[in-house]
Amino acid sequence: MATRKIRMRTRYASESQAIEPGQIGAVDVNEAKTLVDGGYAVYLADDGTDQKPTRTTPGKKARTQTPPSDGDEVPDGSITTVMAWIGDNRDRAAAALQAEQAKGDRARVKLVEDLTKLLADGDDGQQ
Repeated sequence: MATRKIRMRTRYASESQAIEPGQIGAVDVNEAKTLVDGGYAVYLADDGTDQKPTRTTPGKKARTQTPPSDGDEVPDGSITTVMAWIGDNRDRAAAALQAEQAKGDRARVKLVEDLTKLLADGDDGQQ
């Protein structure tokens, strides 16, 4: 693949990439034109490696998941991740419920229900 250094504007890259305006990358010129016209950006490492290009669609962010937290901060992840972090710890369940309810309309109904039930079951067992 023939490569040449060209400049690409950030509007072609997704917000999830740390691309600065005017950043230079080694790109196959023919492929770059096709990809840019199609709404994609291609960036290759210019370090002599055979790294494959990263293709992104403008406006879409890369999916990432926060690793489970070992501390007291509620993890920002899937319901499974949050429930695994809680375990049998009622304080963590209460913190997770408060954090989820603070999201307002974006709160996950299933998680709120599960946490409410977990806390209610714990109250029944202590009386």
